[in-house]
Amino acid sequence: MKRAILFLVVFILAGCRTQQQTTPVPKATATSASLSTSVSHPTTTSQPTPIPTTIEATAGGIMTPEPTPTTAVCTPLPADMSLNILYDSDRHGVIEVEGLEPGERPTLLLTGQGEVTSDWWRKETQYENAVGADGRMQYRFDFRGWDSVEGVEFKGQLIHQRGVACFSIDLPLATTTAVPNQTPSQSTQAEDVIAHLETLQTKYEQMLNDHEGWLYAHYTDYFPTALRGSETAVNFLWLADTWVWEYWYEVSQGVVIRQIIHVSDENGGIWQRQLIDDGWTAWVLPVETLGERVQRLDNSTPNANTLWGPYRLIQQLQDTTKPDVTAWEADDLYHVTLYDYDSYEPPIEIVGFEEPVAASRVHFVFDNKRGVVVQQSTESLLAGGEWMQTQEVNLTQFDLLAQLPDDAARTLKEGTSLLDAYR
Repeated sequence: MKRAILFLVVFILAGCRTQQQTTPVPKATATSASLSTSVSHPTTTSQPTPIPTTIEATAGGIMTPEPTPTTAVCTPLPADMSLNILYDSDRHGVIEVEGLEPGERPTLLLTGQGEVTSDWWRKETQYENAVGADGRMQYRFDFRGWDSVEGVEFKGQLIHQRGVACFSIDLPLATTTAVPNQTPSQSTQAEDVIAHLETLQTKYEQMLNDHEGWLYAHYTDYFPTALRGSETAVNFLWLADTWVWEYWYEVSQGVVIRQIIHVSDENGGIWQRQLIDDGWTAWVLPVETLGERVQRLDNSTPNANTLWGPYRLIQQLQDTTKPDVTAWEADDLYHVTLYDYDSYEPPIEIVGFEEPVAASRVHFVFDNKRGVVVQQSTESLLAGGEWMQTQEVNLTQFDLLAQLPDDAARTLKEGTSLLDAYR
């Protein structure tokens, strides 16, 4: 398993990207990537709907948020903390927290997702001077201005100094509820973890069964430019640490026959539009950074069942001798952490790291209901004892579509024209 985790590029996309970002490579002395002047300029698109500043401002519907860098892995609520959702009315209440550190500045993240539609609502607030000497904090929420909350699942994360308290807000409220102070049961047996992942894989495949149409995935990918393994910019990905990816996979009888890929920056400017069809790829955008706009691909056509479920992680665990793994369930999510503690003895020097790297680990979070991987993060243990995050991928939308939206349809049309003219 030597270096397997540290150099892991998002496993769910293996074999799908044709314009890959470069993975970190060992070197004698660490240097940072410098930017080239030959990268493409973005095409500005309409901006996403801004995150509302108050819940009341969203009255009447769910809003689609713009990407945000604030993400966190849930941790058990400490024994000396309490988090209660106080009942005022069926759509109106107070989130009350006790046991915080006096003077700390927690972040409260609230989200809502419709069961039937793909709409999301999100509100993020960072508190300043909200926690007094008694360690208490209160936040009032009010959904009485909404037309309806039926079929919407509301969740919250309180990001505090000692961890991340995750909870659900079950609307309409019926009574006051409390988030339990308990550590989720953990499993360190690989066979138990594989068994649970196989159950999730079955759920994922059942969701895709008999689907003829498009599979859509929208995610953010944080990967520092200094770790991309080159001292000069290769393409636009060297311009920023975080990029927004969109994939449309056309699925027929379980096989992906065409793919459309869009890559945007966090401000909505689009930098890449790409079509993959029948072993060929065509770049609609960018143009000037590519030697050939149409190219032959070597990778095989993927099976839809291997894209966003736990299939690849199951294979990795089965192929690894005595994997060091820990897994647990919390808030309808299944967490799996895979460790690689013994591979770097002595610690090795890596491009972009200020200290040698002694170990690494990768953390996966799966949706227990659908089997979809919603988060993957990779960390490296520096020789000085500090963990450094090297990559984080967060899935923000995953849907089965009957037809393409207009922007993807344009890429399909223009990419097909390029392929027809070349072949």
